[in-house]
Amino acid sequence: MSTGYLSTQLKGIVDRRLASIGETVGRQVGAAQIVNIRQRVAKGVGMHDQKMPVYSDAYKRSKQASGRNVDVRDLTYTGRMLGAMVSEIAESNPKQTRVVIKFTDKPSQSKARYNQRRSAWFGISPRDRIALRAIQRRALKTALSRSKR
Repeated sequence: MSTGYLSTQLKGIVDRRLASIGETVGRQVGAAQIVNIRQRVAKGVGMHDQKMPVYSDAYKRSKQASGRNVDVRDLTYTGRMLGAMVSEIAESNPKQTRVVIKFTDKPSQSKARYNQRRSAWFGISPRDRIALRAIQRRALKTALSRSKR
């Protein structure tokens, strides 16, 4: 066995481990961001950490007639759209892991796009970013400590 062969094998092992750690951390960050979005929207706060505009008068009347809250623009009528958010690993390699959040069905995706055009809500707000960095650090620390075992 040559030194080059061992070096290549070792690099492969390290790269696979790094990718695995990235995926573990990425899954936790993705799940946390879905929670961030849902909690932020429930308070009527958009992607820029500012209050979202009120509902249109027609929509407000419709929502109110069905006994739903109209005081806060929480983007919830049935809960389907916000419930349809999922995160997945879009790319993972030793240098980076990219996580995407998407919707599981077309109607939810359409509603999300419409609401995003009206007032940006889907994305990472400045407060979300701070929370995600802390989650990322904790998840990475945990994943690295597990890899030492």
